[in-house]
Amino acid sequence: MLKLGDAIAQCVLDTFKRLPAKAKPRTYPEGASEWVPLSGIVLARKNASPSPNVPDMDDTVVPDLTCVSLGTGMRCLPASKVPLAKGRTLHDWHAEVVALRAFNHYLLKECSGLANDSPLASLFVRRRTPEELSRASFQPFAIKDHVRIFMYCSEAPCGDASMELVMAAQDDATPWTKPLQGPDNAMTGRGYFSELGVVRRKPARGDAPETMSKSCTDKLSIRQCTSTLSSIMSLLIHPGNAYLEAIVLPESQHVSTATARAFGVTGRMAALSDLDEAAVWQGGYSYRPFKVLETSQEFMFSRRAFPDSTKTTGSNITAMWTPYNQEVMIGGSIQGNKQFSVRGSSAISKLGMWKAALSLTQNLQLEEVEAILSSGTYAEVKGGAQLEPRQQVKDAVRHMALQNWVCNNGGDGFRLEEGS
Repeated sequence: MLKLGDAIAQCVLDTFKRLPAKAKPRTYPEGASEWVPLSGIVLARKNASPSPNVPDMDDTVVPDLTCVSLGTGMRCLPASKVPLAKGRTLHDWHAEVVALRAFNHYLLKECSGLANDSPLASLFVRRRTPEELSRASFQPFAIKDHVRIFMYCSEAPCGDASMELVMAAQDDATPWTKPLQGPDNAMTGRGYFSELGVVRRKPARGDAPETMSKSCTDKLSIRQCTSTLSSIMSLLIHPGNAYLEAIVLPESQHVSTATARAFGVTGRMAALSDLDEAAVWQGGYSYRPFKVLETSQEFMFSRRAFPDSTKTTGSNITAMWTPYNQEVMIGGSIQGNKQFSVRGSSAISKLGMWKAALSLTQNLQLEEVEAILSSGTYAEVKGGAQLEPRQQVKDAVRHMALQNWVCNNGGDGFRLEEGS
């Protein structure tokens, strides 16, 4: 029998295999091949009456698993291009980010299916009862209590969780000189190996335009406190059951000291482990560190899948899949369209999710949430009173744990009408 980590990985890998050829890296006539990272979200339903002798995270007990989203990709927008995106183009299309955005799109579709009050419309999402709703707990939907959320990553997330792997791959792994402190170098990419446990930008070539997009390690770290839900979906789904239980990494990509430092209660997030969130944080938010499981499975398009003699290059293709939608993107826009164009806007873009969420609230006559989603700009939506508890959590995490986090400002000033 497969262990849990292997079963989760296999669930995502099997889903990827069913994608069309256009969504996959290419092999060229001269023998060169493309590689790409893959991530996916897998849901499982807990046993309603678990045996007291079987721990909840027993790696030998494999529940029914369903892959509900996946993403591939490895690039992001330079900081200078972010203002051009206007919500239409993704700022960051690393696989982990695409998989999480696709998961939010999946949840939005599940909520839409529940709009007709059919209790059988979703295995994983439900309507909340009137007794559960209050001014501080206003979301009309919730992920069901029996649902477990897992994430598979074919590569160690870029940033702090992969620094030992980056060092080991160098001809000379001697730590670089510590950089001077200042706004221009407050976050490093792959460099300065002596600096561990810090927030990093997405890695890039030395001659690439600078990006302010945070590493996938850092984005996953903060998701341990804000949940897997985006700002938009936090207006519709209560965050209480929306946290990752575990991420799964290939054995070759897991350095336990790195993941403990990046994500765990003994690492850089330690200050949050003693926090009484219920007394400080509102809205159902808390610090819920996920576990890290290993798998012996390897992705067919990982860097390790090819012989040393094969010339490999990173793919520029980004694939997004959910049971409801499938897209192929290049440069954060749908393939075949100009970058930053309205026609190239992805369903998982900020603009796409905003439009779909507003339509759902109008159909359900959720007047308070609709009023926020009808705000002038996307920044005003995120700054609305009902999302203030979420923002307070993010501020607290950046102050207590991820202290050199620099916000990627300038990309949220767009309006809904800019997508028409």
